[in-house]
Amino acid sequence: MVSQSARPSARSIHDDKVNVTRILLTGGPCAGKTTALAAVSQDLTQLGYKVLVVPEAATLIAKGGAMIASSAFTEQQGLLFQKGLMRLQIALEESFLEIGQMVTDQHVVILIDRGLLDGSAYVSRSEWQALMDDLNMSVVMMRDNRYDGVLHMVTAADGAQEFYGLSNEARYESASEATTKDKRIREAYMGHKNWHMIDNSYESFEKKVNAAKQKV
Repeated sequence: MVSQSARPSARSIHDDKVNVTRILLTGGPCAGKTTALAAVSQDLTQLGYKVLVVPEAATLIAKGGAMIASSAFTEQQGLLFQKGLMRLQIALEESFLEIGQMVTDQHVVILIDRGLLDGSAYVSRSEWQALMDDLNMSVVMMRDNRYDGVLHMVTAADGAQEFYGLSNEARYESASEATTKDKRIREAYMGHKNWHMIDNSYESFEKKVNAAKQKV
């Protein structure tokens, strides 16, 4: 995703001349994204890149005490909550991009913990279309035009269920629900030209994380 030739001129959605690469790490609940983000960030920093990490919007909301299980929502409340998440996600991504564009002496890599299309796994398809219409956005705008690469890490609930847990305060899904959401997120992004999936076929979690690092 970050090219080997000094990676000097990755595309920004605002200015093609700005040396910024945006890589999205996504996947189902309990997939290892947090660990992978830290490992990838460390490796890229050691290679001389300026690394910025956009935090997960849902986790920020949870830490503020505003995370409520979707089962408690009415349909309208669910849509409003998801719209709020998306607006926060957009603001975070745009703010980090603007900061990255200020860096002139290093190539900037922005690592993003979950993206805009993740929300499509938490509402019905018709509700998702209504949300996109309301925000005046399309799949192309939310996927192809925002991220230079997408790395999907499969939830532990699919293939490594013994390691699936609810340690993240923003996570409330059962293993079955996590698997379903993982597949819907996968479907949302797999049309991206630079999409990669890291499943649970590796001998250890460490090797799964190493595979993610190699893809970046």
